[in-house]
Amino acid sequence: MVQRLREVGGAHLTRMLKIGRKAGYRRGIVAIAMSVALLTQNGCGNDLSRAATQKGSRVIARGQTFAGGSFVATLQRTSGCPLSVVIKESGTLVKNEMCYAHFESPERPRVSCLLGILAIYWRVLDAAHAVRLTLTDGQTVSSPVMVVPRQRGASAKLYYQAVRGPSPMPASVTELDARGRPLKTMAVSHVIECTKQPVKRLRNSTHVLARDRAPDGRVFGISSELSRILGKSYFGLQLAFEGSGATVIRSAALRLASPAAGVSVSSPAELEHILPLEWEVGRVCTPYRYGIIYGVLRSTHDEVFVRSGGGFSSLRRVSIPASVRPHSVLVYGVLRRIPNELIVRTPVGTTVVREKVSSIFAETPCV
Repeated sequence: MVQRLREVGGAHLTRMLKIGRKAGYRRGIVAIAMSVALLTQNGCGNDLSRAATQKGSRVIARGQTFAGGSFVATLQRTSGCPLSVVIKESGTLVKNEMCYAHFESPERPRVSCLLGILAIYWRVLDAAHAVRLTLTDGQTVSSPVMVVPRQRGASAKLYYQAVRGPSPMPASVTELDARGRPLKTMAVSHVIECTKQPVKRLRNSTHVLARDRAPDGRVFGISSELSRILGKSYFGLQLAFEGSGATVIRSAALRLASPAAGVSVSSPAELEHILPLEWEVGRVCTPYRYGIIYGVLRSTHDEVFVRSGGGFSSLRRVSIPASVRPHSVLVYGVLRRIPNELIVRTPVGTTVVREKVSSIFAETPCV
């Protein structure tokens, strides 16, 4: 689920979903910032002399978007890049970055969704002076590009525009030269259902897959849940105590287990054995301390183990109904002590996952 979000949502949704997670989560972060529709299109000019600058930064543009927002674009150093274009939209938490090293060649349009705003951005041709954006309802919006001064050689030209979702959506873009003549036209990928709350839990999609008793005597359940995000449905798990005093222990995107050293992909058919397990952990600290590890195994024949000290223990397996998720197995275990490793082995004894998990357990909040 998280991977797909990052593909279509860019750095914005990555920040929303990351929530302090470790590298074990699915990633595909598109850390890119955007050029902008300058205020010149509204007759306001591009007066940078009035622009406030941060320490060590240079304001290169101010502007407004078709969605009604305003922005300041700066050239500055960031933690992940020695020189970046950073665009901050006023009145929001939106902050976008594009590393200078990524300006080397023109790109195809990218679309992201955050808080109901569809943003489109990419580096345009050097000959481009403006871009005409066509929306799915036939409206067109023409905006000048932003020129980013280069350290060496020619300048880089970037384009940015934003419209309010979920519709109309960007349909195509045409780069224009100084005389307004088309240079090239490209279709834009549709990102549907872009709303302020893009994650929607589907009704009647929860199914209890397993129940068990914890060391403190309470009964917990592991349930499947389906969510719809930007037009796509995704599978997840919820861990919760049942009965009186019912409490959700954990309800979050599952993390992908890391492949064992030396494991590589030689064909698409091997993919399920490279990343065969999605898992998560919940911790309880009162009245007893213990953890519950749980996840979905993609191969019904593999086995999952945890190593604590010098010993190994196998996780319990529960078949998931095909109507909920075909060809998958729920695995879980109640752990009195923090494990060192999570291991997945095939029926012939090949280790396809070996991940150190002690720090993940230790950093998981207690309930």
